[in-house]
Amino acid sequence: MNVRGLMGLLCIAVLTISTGCHRLDNSQGFNYTFQNFTDKQLNVTIYATQDDYNNNAHPLMSNSIKVRGYWVIPLSKFTTSHLYYVDIYTDDFLYNNWFWNNVTLRDTFLPSKDDYTFIIDHGQYTDPSRTIWLNGIGTSTTWKAFNSYTYNGSTYTTNWSSLTSAQQAVQIVISKSSFAHITTGTGTDTSIKFTAFYDGSLSRISLLNTDHSSLGTFTSNFNAATTAFNGGKDTMLAYISGVGYYAMARQ
Repeated sequence: MNVRGLMGLLCIAVLTISTGCHRLDNSQGFNYTFQNFTDKQLNVTIYATQDDYNNNAHPLMSNSIKVRGYWVIPLSKFTTSHLYYVDIYTDDFLYNNWFWNNVTLRDTFLPSKDDYTFIIDHGQYTDPSRTIWLNGIGTSTTWKAFNSYTYNGSTYTTNWSSLTSAQQAVQIVISKSSFAHITTGTGTDTSIKFTAFYDGSLSRISLLNTDHSSLGTFTSNFNAATTAFNGGKDTMLAYISGVGYYAMARQ
């Protein structure tokens, strides 16, 4: 037996007790597979960093997966033990993994050294939250106040004309990163973590303090004329603790 053959046998023997001769990634044909168990065709985009995901920037790869279909990616396309971010959505954005039915769905994965399947299989639920707060594929939406109210019981009474121009200058930016940036002419300028949810009729956002207590809410489909929640998706009612109630229009 020549030297090369002897070294090969030695490597095989060592592999049975260690990984010293084990090449990573796709050397043994391992794959990372996305499996669509839903009844909707899905778009899947993979990002290498959270910043890229938040800004829809520099996608590593993307694909459309048919109903009950697969997307098989060689493991060599990834770096093992590196956290990747994945964006999943239908063409109409009513089904996605940004927010769905008051549950934050899985948007990351960590490739290992073996085959793995990322199964997309949750109950179907038409949720317009992403179409409202991100306008579909966007990274953020900006909302500007055009009316304000006092609230007593169940009655909203406009007080817009009594506010100064500085008090009227309320603007909110909702970002894919799950932060809301609030600015007002009276000095409030802060970024607050939020959660979004859909309760079956309205898409809402809850603003959260660092201790997860509520700082305010945004509720979509607000009708400024009737002060009911039966308007279009480009109008919302914002309540910000210490600031007040504002009708906001998407810019």
